[in-house]
Amino acid sequence: MSSIPELFRFAADNGGEIIVISDSTVTNVECGLEGLGLRHLVSDIYSNPSGFTDGGEFVYHDFPEKNPCAVTGRICKGDVLRKHVERGEYDFVIFCGDGNNDLCPMMRLSETDLAFPRIGHTLERMLRDKKTAAKVRARVNVWKDGHEIIDAIKARLEHRPDEDNPEK
Repeated sequence: MSSIPELFRFAADNGGEIIVISDSTVTNVECGLEGLGLRHLVSDIYSNPSGFTDGGEFVYHDFPEKNPCAVTGRICKGDVLRKHVERGEYDFVIFCGDGNNDLCPMMRLSETDLAFPRIGHTLERMLRDKKTAAKVRARVNVWKDGHEIIDAIKARLEHRPDEDNPEK
């Protein structure tokens, strides 16, 4: 995980937008990002709202989206990702995950996108099943280190589909 800061900086330096979709809490995600000095590189955090009261008590609320995921029954990361992508203009999307709640967003990716399940975790084990893997159209690359993701992004940036077909 020590290469994750390098991955975030690489993405930002190459015009990428970084968002975090987590079933944790906003406070937890922000704390982790700030601890690594990466908060300023993340444009949006989609997570369960949280914070501290004036008395120092930690409070959190469920994610405001009322439609639970059909895959996990929790926050639908697939819906969150779809809505975020619809608001912008992207050449391609990269999604990294490790839990079972990361399958839904990976199933929403297109053939031009990249999916990165973390090796040795639930999502990677789920994708070993051929029926489950067939639901993901994006190119799937397992990863254990951010450098592997950087290398895949570099390869993807070197081969842009629109360069092969200028009429698009």
